[in-house]
Amino acid sequence: MARALARKRFERARSGHQPNELSLPQLEDGHMKLYNHHTPVLPEGTYGIEAKQIIETANEELHVYNYDSLNPAPSPAGEDYPVAPQKFTVVAPRFQIDPRAINSYYPPDGFVEEGRILPYIVFNDPHLPWERSLFQPRIFPPADVIDPFFRLKTRPPWIALVVFDPEELQLTKADGDALRVPAFNANELPGSGAYPMTVGDYLTKVTSRVPLEEGLPPHSIEWANLQASPDPVKIIFPNKDLVQTIFPHENLMESMFMAHVRQVSTIDMPDAAGDDSRLYSICMSHRSGPTIGAGSSKPTTQIVHLVSVENIIYGPYDPANASNRIGVISLFSWTYTSTPPLPSNFTAIMKNLADQKQMLRPPNPILNEIVTSVNGHPSSEIKAGSKLLQERLSLGYTISQWRTSTGEETAAFMRGPLVPIPTLPTPTAMTPSDWPATSNTGKDYQILDRDSGLMDLTYSAAWQLGKTMAMLDAVFFQALLRFRSAIRKTATSEVRMALSGLEAAADVINRAPRTMMNLGALTEGGKAPMRNVLVKTSSWDGAFNHPNMLPLSRSLSGNAIDRSVQFGDQIFSDSQPGNANNADWELIHKWISDKLFLSGIPAHYLVTDPSHLASTPAPFSPKGPIQLPPEALRFFHIDDAWLDCLIDGALSVANHYSAETDIGRLKIKEVYNTYLRTPVEGTTLKPPAPRYGFFLRSALVRAIPDLRVIITCKKVENNVATEDPDRTPLIRLTKMDDHTILALLDCLPEQIYKILLVQPPHQQRFTAPIAADGVPYTLKRLYTRGAAANWYSFHVPPSEIAKWYDPATRVVKMPKFVESLKSLLPFRTTAPPAFDADIGSAVVALELNDRNYQLEIKPPSGSSPPVTIRGDRQLWTGSTTTPAAPQPVALRARDSFQGTSPIDLVESIRKDLMMIKEKAQPSIPTTVPNKSTQISHHPSPTISTLPSLSALSTPQYTLSIRPAYRSASPLPTISSTTPPHPVYSPSDYLPTQSPYLIDLIISLNRRADAPTETGMPLLALTVIISTNTTLASSSDPNADEEHAVEPLLQAYRGPGATMLHNHRLLPLLSRSANQLQIHLISRSAAPPPPSPPNPIKAKLVTNVAVLLKGCTIAGVERVREVEVAGEGVVRRGVADVGWVERYAVGGENVDVKGVVGVVKRDVDV
Repeated sequence: MARALARKRFERARSGHQPNELSLPQLEDGHMKLYNHHTPVLPEGTYGIEAKQIIETANEELHVYNYDSLNPAPSPAGEDYPVAPQKFTVVAPRFQIDPRAINSYYPPDGFVEEGRILPYIVFNDPHLPWERSLFQPRIFPPADVIDPFFRLKTRPPWIALVVFDPEELQLTKADGDALRVPAFNANELPGSGAYPMTVGDYLTKVTSRVPLEEGLPPHSIEWANLQASPDPVKIIFPNKDLVQTIFPHENLMESMFMAHVRQVSTIDMPDAAGDDSRLYSICMSHRSGPTIGAGSSKPTTQIVHLVSVENIIYGPYDPANASNRIGVISLFSWTYTSTPPLPSNFTAIMKNLADQKQMLRPPNPILNEIVTSVNGHPSSEIKAGSKLLQERLSLGYTISQWRTSTGEETAAFMRGPLVPIPTLPTPTAMTPSDWPATSNTGKDYQILDRDSGLMDLTYSAAWQLGKTMAMLDAVFFQALLRFRSAIRKTATSEVRMALSGLEAAADVINRAPRTMMNLGALTEGGKAPMRNVLVKTSSWDGAFNHPNMLPLSRSLSGNAIDRSVQFGDQIFSDSQPGNANNADWELIHKWISDKLFLSGIPAHYLVTDPSHLASTPAPFSPKGPIQLPPEALRFFHIDDAWLDCLIDGALSVANHYSAETDIGRLKIKEVYNTYLRTPVEGTTLKPPAPRYGFFLRSALVRAIPDLRVIITCKKVENNVATEDPDRTPLIRLTKMDDHTILALLDCLPEQIYKILLVQPPHQQRFTAPIAADGVPYTLKRLYTRGAAANWYSFHVPPSEIAKWYDPATRVVKMPKFVESLKSLLPFRTTAPPAFDADIGSAVVALELNDRNYQLEIKPPSGSSPPVTIRGDRQLWTGSTTTPAAPQPVALRARDSFQGTSPIDLVESIRKDLMMIKEKAQPSIPTTVPNKSTQISHHPSPTISTLPSLSALSTPQYTLSIRPAYRSASPLPTISSTTPPHPVYSPSDYLPTQSPYLIDLIISLNRRADAPTETGMPLLALTVIISTNTTLASSSDPNADEEHAVEPLLQAYRGPGATMLHNHRLLPLLSRSANQLQIHLISRSAAPPPPSPPNPIKAKLVTNVAVLLKGCTIAGVERVREVEVAGEGVVRRGVADVGWVERYAVGGENVDVKGVVGVVKRDVDV
């Protein structure tokens, strides 16, 4: 449903705009067809089918009829069996209608409209107004109401729409008793004036009603069934004189010309997923609300009833019934408010939409008020904070409550996929390689706003939402589970076969003859054939994700996925006929495609704050309450990275692979990317993806549910922009609720030529033929031939108009109006006339139609910039081959927390910060760069002066490092020799020759003998790792090999670090060409720089574990003699890793530093 417009685009491209054989005739652009009526082929009633088969042979002919039993009695000699027709009944509504048959009605419930407007109702069923006969077959038409107008090409409907004042339907206790209304209570009158009862009660108890039994045989079974019917019905009791005024006895012209049918194009309407055009029946009221001519000067409530007029001509005038009221069947009803001519009419509402259009964020006056409200405040911090808040809110953010994984409650920034500015393919200001292609928890997508100290949960929330939606969607989850299982099973089998030297079964069968000959040759002379020894399946299952197996596993898994997603020899696309090789892939493909079109995403993720769709407060009250529903037109860009995170979260479920080697997830994305950049078969069009869009939230949407949205693109030639008729950028148009429309486009805003909001042909207002706002009423020129290029209206003498409308009863005098049209419309006297048609309900409807309004939105006039060409939409897979966007505005003041610490921001990392073999102990630099400062490769900062040291002189923690795939080894022991030295465990080393990236677990454990005083708050922990061969001070000319530093890692380019244990701390990386620092600070470190971070009690940080992902262990460059338990003294590489513990003691910062040796071996994993 979400991609119906996109599929329709491909169908048109393949068929060359040829309509389906079963569809309605295609309409030209801007055209509609009108019909006086659309009578059903079979009216309501009982019918019979007589079936006869003739079987001919060479000698005889046999006639076979349908019978009323399986074993009919033998027919008389020489006679055929009696034919028994098979009966069926065509049922038509009579006492109530299905609400689903109603398309819309106007004015809607609670709406305010001018009194001159004639209410109308639109039905999805074009036959509904004519499914029953207005008269029962006693006499049709009655002899006493024969009128020449009945001979016209208009069939009277059995329903009519009537406007009532509330008091016209109110019953007193005396009325209720006289009419014998079932369960009548004078103290609890229905608001609509319609009294519920059963059909049987209406026909047997109510004393004054419409004689529905007219035309039926006396004592018929049908009438008896109706009298006993328990079906519900609603009855109104208007005055008989009013009924006779609305439906005059002398003819029923008023209702005869008030229903017609329109065939309209549905292409540009919300949620129009069917044919290009549809038939709608329209029934309008010939009675208006109070008008100025009727003495109306204030708003009044009006009740509109859709009533049955079947046999009503016999009811109100029955002299045997002395009651002055009559019970009429009400099929549907609603209320609205009628007013004198409004200054805020259709035109004003549309102009207000255009004037207040903006990007999707809080109204601009509210954003401006955030800053202007503190202009006179003495605090510069308050002013800076207000400016920062305004910047974040203007980027579409909202502030939400957030509970961290450790339980603390704090605030965080968040927004959805719809943003007011273009976004980069990856949301971080760092290089794209720092943005993870996949995640297994979503925490990798959390971003720290370094200016405010708040976490940005935008992409992490998207990942969690995707995973939640996938698990709740049983069909998608099971399909993904089966798909992953099948791929893993196939890939595992092929890996085993490849490593065991086996061939596929098909290849073995094809080579069977040659194999038999070879076997015969091998067994000659008593030689036994060689055999392959296969590894058990269970062994391969455990080793499938081993690093040595990954290249082969990845390749074969990818091949299995490629075979599953194909349709024949092409990539599968659900926009073309045919099925994929794997049925589960069709479901996965559809789910991903729907999410790119925002289908199924909760509305509070799309619009994260109600103020984004709020109207602008009144000028005199800038802090007034937000008024909903507002008149809001809000444009937005699509954040591709948000949707990528959502899809990654969904694809993370049903994972058969280890956390770091999810082969299938990346391959699914790559295959889907191939689909996105491949034209659909039979066309030159690629699958579209939303780039831009807007919300329209307005009372117009409720009043006109099928509001047409027409969008065209521009083409630029010689720096002049013109409309491109071949480009239709609208790919989704749907109603979010009764007031809101969502439109998605596959183009950028600079490519749009214009946007039109137009009333659809079947939802245009009708007006009584009276003057409006002092403008005389005019008729439209209608043509049956030789139509003018521009149709126009012509004025009618006031004396003629006065005949058409009665201000006292507010009823359009339809006989007079039709009679005038017959004389006024044939305006051309020369032959042939321009209009020579009979006056039917379609002509009457055209003449009573109000002006058709539309809102056109165009970019500013002037020279048009070249139209931007943007690359194909691609899911993020960690690559950078997708064409970049045209210099979008980046979301500022944000950075991935894998970057520089927001507290200890440094412009570069000094080599002399390492404590290895140093005499001095400098502190961690605290220089704060400007906002525009980049993160790496900057001049060295100055180092802050060390505060005086307290009694703390030795480290309070121990540090250890191990590969993530290996369990923890015992800490080195201290030998009893002189001098003492560490003794390492045999498994305590890091391999340097692994062809794969290694994840390291860095653990800091508080010593058992460490002081536990509460007055020793911990500010930060920093781990310092050397990343290449350097000297302790390269500027020292006396530096020698003794001071050389053995590197632990090669230059680090991994995705960053995450906390494994003790989530009270947050890991932040700083890196240079020679060094990597991991800063662990409290998550509550909210004060902006240069303020010191908030401390945390040291006793709460007893154990800390950090996962450093994607490391390459540097090779051994210089060896040292180390003692290994059970092996003695051996030669190994040893890299010294330092750490700094910063405490707040006595108002001063105290740095305590330590160092540990980490053993390296030149071996594989």
